[in-house]
Amino acid sequence: MYDFEIKRINQEIKKRKAKRVLIQLPEGLKREFVKIADKLAAEAVLSGDPCFGACDIQTHPETDLTIHFGHSKMLDTDKIVYVETRSVADVGPVVKKAARMLIGKRIGLVTTIQHVEELPRVKKMLQRLGKKVVVGGPVLGCDVTNAEDINTKVDEFLFIGSGRFHGLGVAYFTGKKVLLADPYTNLVSGIDPARSYKEKYLRIAKASDSMVFGIVVGSKPGQKRIGIAEKVRKKLEKQGKKTYLVIMNEITPERLDYLPFDAFVVTACPRIVMDDWKNYKKPLLLPEEI
Repeated sequence: MYDFEIKRINQEIKKRKAKRVLIQLPEGLKREFVKIADKLAAEAVLSGDPCFGACDIQTHPETDLTIHFGHSKMLDTDKIVYVETRSVADVGPVVKKAARMLIGKRIGLVTTIQHVEELPRVKKMLQRLGKKVVVGGPVLGCDVTNAEDINTKVDEFLFIGSGRFHGLGVAYFTGKKVLLADPYTNLVSGIDPARSYKEKYLRIAKASDSMVFGIVVGSKPGQKRIGIAEKVRKKLEKQGKKTYLVIMNEITPERLDYLPFDAFVVTACPRIVMDDWKNYKKPLLLPEEI
């Protein structure tokens, strides 16, 4: 169902003379480890820790190279080989199913890197049904620039891929309805942006009386957004708030709620706020919500 690019990986292993490589896979792909490991030209070590995206890169002194599957290149380093893991799943059936549920005339097409090559075919399928289609391209849960760039040209979005995180990001930052078409389960579901906005203002209201803020910076390589943290800090201090920086690798309710702050701004992965804010006793905000 996926192209693991074994030939290219082995070429990289030989070129870099790596003897032992760390294999980093998203949760849904960890079951493929043995199939991958047995074909590699080096000893393969599985990273058993969660992998949350291209921002969540691991390297270890015990391994010569990290092979990171499932995401496009984010960090420029000789220690990492990125494998986008393009899907060979047929998206046609779920797109046909989703097409019957699209209300708008102008449809924005977005997806993950795994299905980006299918977008021209999906565009033609929808055009035959009388839809005007604008291709946005691949999006991340934390970066929906490709959706924002076409937002004024579309009435709603069709996202092709698994999970809800990417679609939530599109709905939050564009304010448009997003239909999710999952080619692996053949299920179609929708995300109403009104719910995202309601949750946004609930978070803001909950934090509005807070005086002491912890600004959380992720220590994962792709989440060290110290520049954004400094901008947030200046904005809060102009409002008379006290601010302190907090650097963390794993951000959980157990690790945040007991800290001596009234509220938090998370500059690491937005999923921590968008998906989990209700699990925290103290208010959590995105930088955009300051």
